[in-house]
Amino acid sequence: MKKLAMDFHSKHLGNCAESVGAAFAEEHKNSEASVKAFASCGGGRAPGGLCGALYAAISLNSEAKDEIIKRFAAATGGTLCREIRPKKEMTCTDRVGIAAGILDSLEKR
Repeated sequence: MKKLAMDFHSKHLGNCAESVGAAFAEEHKNSEASVKAFASCGGGRAPGGLCGALYAAISLNSEAKDEIIKRFAAATGGTLCREIRPKKEMTCTDRVGIAAGILDSLEKR
């Protein structure tokens, strides 16, 4: 799922949230509803100012919300787009990969 999400984002096929949603939809042979649901959640516009990739991950697996947030924050240094994006320590595509990777690892437990 990580590679799918990163490819989707790096090819500019969607924002960070849509990229995680697209990978999830592909992995689960789901409709594109997951992608469309996240259309307005990129660029710091996810609810609460969350990183869109993180928001998509917790929306797609709300049962593991706390674990996803903890792991994402540890890997990226925060949860809010306005906090982590300016750091330039990693790209948005990298954060998309982290969020999708966390989702994937939680499903494989």
